Amino acid sequence: RPRPDWFLFTDGVAAGPPEHPGESPEQVGARADRVLARIEELLRTADGDVVLVGHGHFQRVLTARRLGLPASAGALFTFETGTVGVLGEEHGRPAVVGWNTRTL
Repeated sequence: RPRPDWFLFTDGVAAGPPEHPGESPEQVGARADRVLARIEELLRTADGDVVLVGHGHFQRVLTARRLGLPASAGALFTFETGTVGVLGEEHGRPAVVGWNTRTL
């Protein structure tokens, strides 16, 4: 069925067959929060560089959550194929320090 006003970051992923039940933006945000919680200790260490590789849409939500934004704010970040996003800190607060770059 057509959904002309559908938008991934506000409407989520539509449910499909039982093995693909769909996911709301809040559920994706909760999944991103779990990833961030798992790497938090690594980020606090002196050499706290962590590399995460994943699907661009999820990385956009992960970025929003790291910055303290709602999952739907992932829509504010475009991610080109084959590029790198670098998150860090400025004055002790999470910040985007590089985006859509092809090198580190």
